[in-house]
Amino acid sequence: MLKKINPDILHLHSSKAGAIGRVASIGFTNVKVIFTAHGWSFTDGVSKKKAAIYVRIERVLSRFTDKIICVSKYDYKIAQNSKIFSKTDGIVIYNGVFSSEDYKLPSQYSNDYSKLKPNFIMIARFSEVQKRQDLLVEAAKVLVEEGEKNFQITFIGDGEKYEDTKKLVTKYNLTSHVIFLGFKNDPEKYFKKGSILTLISDYEGLPISIIEGMCAGCPILATDVGGVDELVRDGLNGYLTSLNPVEIAKAMRTMISLSPSEYAMLASNSRYYYESDFTIKKFIDATLQCYQDCLN
Repeated sequence: MLKKINPDILHLHSSKAGAIGRVASIGFTNVKVIFTAHGWSFTDGVSKKKAAIYVRIERVLSRFTDKIICVSKYDYKIAQNSKIFSKTDGIVIYNGVFSSEDYKLPSQYSNDYSKLKPNFIMIARFSEVQKRQDLLVEAAKVLVEEGEKNFQITFIGDGEKYEDTKKLVTKYNLTSHVIFLGFKNDPEKYFKKGSILTLISDYEGLPISIIEGMCAGCPILATDVGGVDELVRDGLNGYLTSLNPVEIAKAMRTMISLSPSEYAMLASNSRYYYESDFTIKKFIDATLQCYQDCLN
């Protein structure tokens, strides 16, 4: 296929495609190979044995790569420390998302926040690894046991742990607090009054769902892993927490008790940070510049 198309640039995404594509490119000396790492397979949270194997693989593959794009400074530092850039160049290009010009931001409803039921929306696959909807359910259990009832959790997504999570909600008698919407092509339409974009996970690169929440002007609640702290500035556009359900519940309680003006501040800061660094235009411009640099 490469011989038939004869491209000037081969841009690869994800670990599997990145490995196959770079091996296939061997021998094509006129093709510039770019690999975007959407989080490394040897990041924090991955077992040391697996991480050591993935580091060796990436070091070999880097020899056949002209440029490696990291989606966060965190991932860049990990790759640098693991000597992935010894044979190639690495840069950081933040992911970007498209913003509809006529989209109404949740911050516009801030005056009503004290009258609303705060809605913690988590958009993520229910996977065996990484995403931790179960910990958010555990945190909800802690809140209810402490007498807190003014909150809702909305899960958007599907996957192998979907039914198990529903059973956990039923077990803890939380069905009145937790909604399962399944997979949605347009999750942004569910960012409405009192929305708080939430992401609880073991590890991350630079999560698109958080950027989507920032684009929509939502305050953010997320675990402090990977490049998340490059998106969420604790206390300014949301709150960072740990993987401990008690600590997650504590952060949720803080956000439940926000005044309308505090909610508006977090929401407007989210939108401001999105416009500063994570628009689709900034992403495209940086990527095109990377292409130009490779060709030159």
